[in-house]
Amino acid sequence: MSKEKFNFKTNLHMIAGTNDLRPIMHYIYFKDGYAWVTDAHVLIKQHLDHHKVLNPENLNGKAIHRRVFQMVKQKFEVVTATEEGLRCADSFGNKVLFNYANTESGDADFNFVHNMETIFPKTEPAEVSQIGMNLNILNRLRKGMVLSDIGCKFQFYGKNRAILITSMGIDKQTGIIMPVMISGDE
Repeated sequence: MSKEKFNFKTNLHMIAGTNDLRPIMHYIYFKDGYAWVTDAHVLIKQHLDHHKVLNPENLNGKAIHRRVFQMVKQKFEVVTATEEGLRCADSFGNKVLFNYANTESGDADFNFVHNMETIFPKTEPAEVSQIGMNLNILNRLRKGMVLSDIGCKFQFYGKNRAILITSMGIDKQTGIIMPVMISGDE
């Protein structure tokens, strides 16, 4: 029988950007009980209830690099959020502290989270006769979200506009995917 892991449960690191010209997107941000992550094509806002990190309230206002998130998720059984960083322990008794990102360096910036909040559609969904979608991007979104056996709900807001995606039966989580631009009647 395996022990329960107290760690991050989803692959949010797969959503974070990798473009060196956009280092601000290399981070998972934590604000008001939610993890926020994007690469400009995909965005996930996911409540920390979907994870089992100890003392998640200490994550508020913090950010961690996608590589740190990935390493913590893959290598450690117990993760405790402290004021200083993520205190991690593996099954062999090894312990390490990963400091949060330095938001004063300019790489991680919480104004960016505010910008992510503005992306969510403020209008009613619209009928759309066609959309363009990169299935590789949709697959990445799938890997970062908590999935439901029931399926997902897609809300469209017009041709070439953001698509809002939720897992049916799963609360406190939203994904956004940007469609492939369609011009004319292709």
